[in-house]
Amino acid sequence: MRKDDVTGALRIVSVIPTSPAEAAGILSDDSIVEVDGENITGLTQEEIISRVRGPAGTKVRLGIERLGVSGLMQIDVVRARVSIPSVETEMIDGVAYVRLNQFAANTTQELHEALVELTAQKPTGMILDLRGNPGGFLQTVVEVAGEFLPEGEVLTARSAGDEDVYQATAGGLAEELPLVVLVDQGSASASELLAGAIQDRARGVLVGTTTFGKGTVQTWRPLSNGGGVRITISRWYTPNDRSIEEVGLTPDVIVQWPASAITEDFDPQLQAALRVLRGEAVWPTWPLPLVADTFVPMR
Repeated sequence: MRKDDVTGALRIVSVIPTSPAEAAGILSDDSIVEVDGENITGLTQEEIISRVRGPAGTKVRLGIERLGVSGLMQIDVVRARVSIPSVETEMIDGVAYVRLNQFAANTTQELHEALVELTAQKPTGMILDLRGNPGGFLQTVVEVAGEFLPEGEVLTARSAGDEDVYQATAGGLAEELPLVVLVDQGSASASELLAGAIQDRARGVLVGTTTFGKGTVQTWRPLSNGGGVRITISRWYTPNDRSIEEVGLTPDVIVQWPASAITEDFDPQLQAALRVLRGEAVWPTWPLPLVADTFVPMR
């Protein structure tokens, strides 16, 4: 989520799979303007989050503004402990599909174990799904990049008077497989860095929509008056010296499709990725009126 500096609302960037928010019907791009009937647009992001959180099993009512819906929606969310699977995999029509939901401390090991099983099945290519991935640990994304990229630069972090270049190590399990990366507006921070490195080094094709645009590292400092200030301490750059801050990454193949319309049986972005791997024609912008029964069955 991200605080909207203009409206003061808390905008949902991506919804965690199997979370209480998803169960309640909250969607990406929704904006929270009320918590338990109180307008929160004048509060800081941290204050809003503290009011949304609470003991598992209790309920919070969120006042939601949604594009295309008139008036304020009132959605009750039952709080619960959120457990996020880092890695999800399957084989689709001979192609290895890997979804990364986050870059957590255990993601590197989970991914390596998953790739061992997938590559043993001799896939013809691989789809790396980073849609809705909000990021995570810097060290994790560098380690994950080593599974897909040959040895070389992943990203550069620059701060005042300092620069650190992060390198992928050789010997990854998926370095040579034809690769397509799925991204959308919910792909942020570390997921953008991985996708940007793959794009800059011509390792794979990016399919989807423009990413979120989070290319800074920030720290929060409280003030004596009860307020606070958020300070940018460094910026991240891709191997071609691109900053993703506020602009994101533009995919090589743009497939406009809202995350809320994607289902297990209807995913045009995934279908476009399969077409790329098969060497079939993919339009620069995929037309929206698609016929669902022409798709490859999934899951």
